[in-house]
Amino acid sequence: MQLETSAQYQHRFAQAIREGKAADGLPQERLNVYIRLIRNNIHSFIDRCYTETLQYFDSEEWGRLKEGFVRDARAQTPYFQEIPGEFLRYCQSLPLSDGILALMDFEYTQLLAEVAQISDIPNIRYSNDIKYTLSPTAFIRRYRYDVIDSLQEIDWVLLIWRDSEDNVMYQTLDDFEAMLLEMMNSSSISLNMLTHTLIEFMPDTDNWKKMLIDKWLNWIDQRIIIPALPAASQNIENSSAFQKHISA
Repeated sequence: MQLETSAQYQHRFAQAIREGKAADGLPQERLNVYIRLIRNNIHSFIDRCYTETLQYFDSEEWGRLKEGFVRDARAQTPYFQEIPGEFLRYCQSLPLSDGILALMDFEYTQLLAEVAQISDIPNIRYSNDIKYTLSPTAFIRRYRYDVIDSLQEIDWVLLIWRDSEDNVMYQTLDDFEAMLLEMMNSSSISLNMLTHTLIEFMPDTDNWKKMLIDKWLNWIDQRIIIPALPAASQNIENSSAFQKHISA
């Protein structure tokens, strides 16, 4: 009889943990400890992320979803913090409603904003020529459902971000705001560059410039946009209020 290799043993042990039941030749007491530990950790991370989603299921249905994930999914990450994203991808392979999946994406994106890494942002002397980009802690999402309240069908754009006080925030965006922020998500741009780009498409009056400046300053204040690294390194200096340095 051929002896079981170490790799084969580990595979059987891992499979028994996924299935949550005894297996021949495996130490049952040790196995039970791992079964309980793995499930408690995975279930806890899922529940803490999807606090709104789970309210659309009864406890048995939600428990079956989590158990199916442990049993059938093949996670691509060893980090428990990334388990909610793996769970979302697993649920996207199931016949769940589009509204529920949209809500799950919304809740997961809030987690992404909460844990996203960002370098310290230095104080800089403001200039209309300094390039800004969308913060790594900010995410733009387009949904066809009201993920904030009723899951009714509605086409809208949401901005989810972590502000300067590390609070996760969200707000709706109009088409103009979404266009500007999506532009800054793909490339860094200064206020002067943005104004020059828009000027041929906007009305002859200067009202839109004032509106753009107000949005720009608010996005900086909320840490939705941040200085692009080269700009920051070239302009480090204690700054006075932004409004003193900006002009239409």
